[in-house]
Amino acid sequence: MIQTDISTDEKIMFLKKIIPLSVKSGDLDREKTMEVMSLGDAMGNAEIVEFLEAVFVEALHDPKAVVRVTALNNIALLDTPGARDALFNALKDSDSMVREYAAHNMALLAEKSHDPNLANHVIELMLEGIDDESEAVRSQIYSTLTKYRTHRDLTSVFIKGASDACVGVRLTSIRNLSELEIQTPYVFNCLLDAMGDSMNEIRRYACLGLQRYPSSEAIDIIVKVLQSDSDISIRSLAADSLSNMEDNKAFVALVNALRQEASEDVKLAVVRALGKRRGWQTEAVLQEALQGADYEKMPVFTWACIRSLGQVAGTERSRSILLELKRKISNTIILSALDMAVKRINERIEELRQMERQLEEATPITVATPSEYEQEVELPEEEIMDDALLANADLEYAEPATTRSLGKDFNKSRNDLLESQIAGHLSRQTSIAQLRENGMGASHSKLKLPFDR
Repeated sequence: MIQTDISTDEKIMFLKKIIPLSVKSGDLDREKTMEVMSLGDAMGNAEIVEFLEAVFVEALHDPKAVVRVTALNNIALLDTPGARDALFNALKDSDSMVREYAAHNMALLAEKSHDPNLANHVIELMLEGIDDESEAVRSQIYSTLTKYRTHRDLTSVFIKGASDACVGVRLTSIRNLSELEIQTPYVFNCLLDAMGDSMNEIRRYACLGLQRYPSSEAIDIIVKVLQSDSDISIRSLAADSLSNMEDNKAFVALVNALRQEASEDVKLAVVRALGKRRGWQTEAVLQEALQGADYEKMPVFTWACIRSLGQVAGTERSRSILLELKRKISNTIILSALDMAVKRINERIEELRQMERQLEEATPITVATPSEYEQEVELPEEEIMDDALLANADLEYAEPATTRSLGKDFNKSRNDLLESQIAGHLSRQTSIAQLRENGMGASHSKLKLPFDR
């Protein structure tokens, strides 16, 4: 009978013979090295690590770059001073591929060691090679520095990299800058410049970073991206970014995109963005979008409109639109979203009615004439959209005499933002019931939407 089993000692002896040959041929992978190290640990044989270190250090002097790279990939597994020194010296190798892999393997040290002195030493070595003539080496150095950014503030390094000729360096730098919690003018300017980069991923990270800067200039740039960027995913991201910016320009841009955008993916992002906002204008725009949607050809868009309307709406008109649509469709997923939206709207309507009853019980009702109401109730200036913005959004102003029907629709039930502001301005002698009887804010301009014509 042939004995096929071999002892652990025999296996280690075999591996000691085969490993140097595998390194020379460039075929040794890390799994094999880790297997040898595990066997040595199991046997309590510390000499195996010394053996491997000697083999790899010798291979780092081989004239073939592929052999030196193989040695680098394996010596990084050894947590010894000699292995680290050999790795550090490889950063000065004459071959750019070797320098690239040396920088790559430096990242492993960050995962294996929490020694701040070692981390700072690695950072210093990386900074020495930050202007390497090879784009691949520079790109890898910036990628490795990302692993060490918790040990030192590297903001200035990534600001420098944001203008590098290498795409990989710019991408890594902008990604790191977009994730910074701090807000500085230098980072902001880098993100603005990156919005004009030819690489889609760089523009995407820049857009994400600009969300942290809700300034007028940032909003203008994101609006421009939503209107004209060539990449659908970035236009969608711009819409999502604008959802968190409470600004009239942001709202106008979302409305225009919803009406003019050809891509359904972008329109979906716009609808989701509008679902995060509040106000009667948002509800009106979503009503228009839902009524204009082809639920058979665009079921996903219809579903998104229903969900967003359910998050925003609080009027009888929205409920009526949803109930009318329910009679026409059979898609179970859409119907489920529709039922949930109607439930939320009903809850808001009931909440408003309870508030009205409480106010009526606490306040004597005194009839006021329309002229008296208009004198006593006045919306704050910041809630009235600027004429120029509305003109740019292709939204028509309607004269007060023609807005009664629209006003009544929105006055029939709850509007969180508008009701609370008006209630705050009501005199103690005027009730919400009387307010509705005379028309809500008819003296103020309102959006005239297509379904109101």
